[in-house]
Amino acid sequence: MKFEKKLMVVGGLTLICGAVLSLQGCAVKPEEFITENPVYTSISDEIEVTGIVHGEKSVTYYAEVSAPIEMFDIEVGDTVDNGEKIVEFDTRDLENSLTNAELTAEYSQSSADGEVKASNKRAAIYNQANSDIEAYKYLYAFARAGSDKLDTDQYAENWDIAQVEKCIRASIADKTGEISKKQADINAEDHTKEEVQDIYKDIEKLQGDIAGLNKDLANLPTAKMSPDEYRKFVAESNWMEDITRNWTQAQTQANQFEGQILNSSQKDSLMKNVEVAQLSVDIAADNLATAMAGVTSDMKGIVTEVSTKKGAVVTKGSPLFTLESADDVKVDVEISKYDIGKIKEGQRASITVSGTSYDGRVTRINRFATGGTSDNAKVKVSVSVDDPGDGIFLGIQSDVTIYSDEKDNALTISREGLYSDDKGDFVYIISDGVIEKKYVVAGIVNDNNVEIIDGLTGSSVVIIDSVTDSEVGKKAISK
Repeated sequence: MKFEKKLMVVGGLTLICGAVLSLQGCAVKPEEFITENPVYTSISDEIEVTGIVHGEKSVTYYAEVSAPIEMFDIEVGDTVDNGEKIVEFDTRDLENSLTNAELTAEYSQSSADGEVKASNKRAAIYNQANSDIEAYKYLYAFARAGSDKLDTDQYAENWDIAQVEKCIRASIADKTGEISKKQADINAEDHTKEEVQDIYKDIEKLQGDIAGLNKDLANLPTAKMSPDEYRKFVAESNWMEDITRNWTQAQTQANQFEGQILNSSQKDSLMKNVEVAQLSVDIAADNLATAMAGVTSDMKGIVTEVSTKKGAVVTKGSPLFTLESADDVKVDVEISKYDIGKIKEGQRASITVSGTSYDGRVTRINRFATGGTSDNAKVKVSVSVDDPGDGIFLGIQSDVTIYSDEKDNALTISREGLYSDDKGDFVYIISDGVIEKKYVVAGIVNDNNVEIIDGLTGSSVVIIDSVTDSEVGKKAISK
């Protein structure tokens, strides 16, 4: 009976326990989840890309003269030391050009000097001719005044003689008229003998007067120059003739040489021609000196391109070869539109080339995207290698990790534990044995970890298994 009672008791207990479990749900075993506690550690956002190794500095060398190449012994891939002479030119043509330029400059200078000297001589003759013209003007005026005086004096003298002659002839005419009247009077009237005798006496006296007047008329001087006056007149005339001839000759010389004198503009033009000729000498000399110096590298580098060869005739400005620096090395990578916003100059990077890792830093971000449409275009970013050594080969592919954001002592969880919805980022935690949905503020996110800025502590139990909102509120324990 005890056994049965015990069983009943047991059975009763069993029934009671079942009822309790049914009411409280204790019959469901808590679900186990993989969990973790947030930890303080360093975190970074990493962008992994591949790129090509180049020298930081790329220099293309161009021919600075036009000449044949006499020496050129490099190939793509060769290492060139700083200061190494790469190209030598054949300078014979340039030497001839310099000689020709020097001869042309010498001739130009000599020709200009000759023209200026001849112009100065013509200017002296022209100036003297003009001076003589002025002198002959005054001399001619002076001689003309003397000649005019002789003419005036002779004219006055001739006029006086003519007036005297006119008066004498008038008196003779008057007296001749009186004689005629008296003779007519004798024939017309009866006169006494005494009266007739008196008339004849009057006629005789008149005839005597006429004879005297004729004598005076005969004694008048001729209207001509005296010998002294004539000699002076001839001298004056000859002098004026000489002055006129010399004056005309001086005027002819002035007219002849006036157009043969160089003005200041013409002299400046001659001097500019001399300067141009001398400039040609300087250019030819510089070209020769440049060719004799050849082409020397100004850095240690690797030859990445060769554009000519020995024996070729290059023109000034033609490319010869290209060097990329060997000591300063970079990797050029392309960043997509999704990651370019995270990239900044100065960010730390890790470069792996042929299995060897190197430290580096972002040094340049190109501001123009290339590579197709705007959807797939990428931005070129240069990452410099801090200490490349001799183990890096230019042109080789390398793996690059750019640490776009880094923080030390950050509170972090595994990436698998972070979820997002319309309200923001959240995690599932176990709090008091029950699953809880907890919104958080996330910071740096990479492929492995997430920085939690707000919402968790180091003691939080974060579920990193797959969880859904339907499990919120259920019992849970950590595995």
